[in-house]
Amino acid sequence: MDRETIVAAALALLDEVGLDGLTTRRLAAELDVKSPALYWHFRNKQELVDEMARAIQTSGHLRAPASRGATGWPDARGNDARCCSPTEREHASSQAPRRDPRSP
Repeated sequence: MDRETIVAAALALLDEVGLDGLTTRRLAAELDVKSPALYWHFRNKQELVDEMARAIQTSGHLRAPASRGATGWPDARGNDARCCSPTEREHASSQAPRRDPRSP
């Protein structure tokens, strides 16, 4: 077992159960190991989640809007929604610029 295997299993589990359902105990069960085995590869759950985010970002699914001819973030997010896993869609929507509610 290596970090890549753990991250891939964690992303698959994330798609299945969501972030609230992603526990190290459940992930370890999916990998047929005990929870402490995961801590040999990651210091804590946050480090694992950070590595999962890096894997999503480098997977090529989160390109800038112009790379697909989109006119803005809403179009790009729509494109992502049609081509990506639920995890990637969730991550893409969280990366969209937020409008300041105080601005006109």
